[in-house]
Amino acid sequence: MIKYWKITVLAIALLLPSLTAHGQEEPCKLVIEDRLAQLKVTANNIKRVSIKPKEELTSTGAETVGVDAWVRLESCNGALVIEMTQACEILETYLNGDCVFPEKRKF
Repeated sequence: MIKYWKITVLAIALLLPSLTAHGQEEPCKLVIEDRLAQLKVTANNIKRVSIKPKEELTSTGAETVGVDAWVRLESCNGALVIEMTQACEILETYLNGDCVFPEKRKF
């Protein structure tokens, strides 16, 4: 099981886009890779990964309150979404579109 996990994490890491913006690594990359490995999302099922800050409007402007990772999958028309705090703690993981994992409908 450990060997499978290491291979999956390595494959996912290679498939994630170069997660650098202006010389800085994207937030939460390692947490995202670990979560995808836990869910046994294989590298060949990942179409694209987008990592975006989650913002809320306040009276003083937009405030970053967390990070969302949208993992577009090859096997369905939709995405696996990982919602996290600014400290990269996972709040929720869910599927949208017509995506389902037979073994895990809720995370």
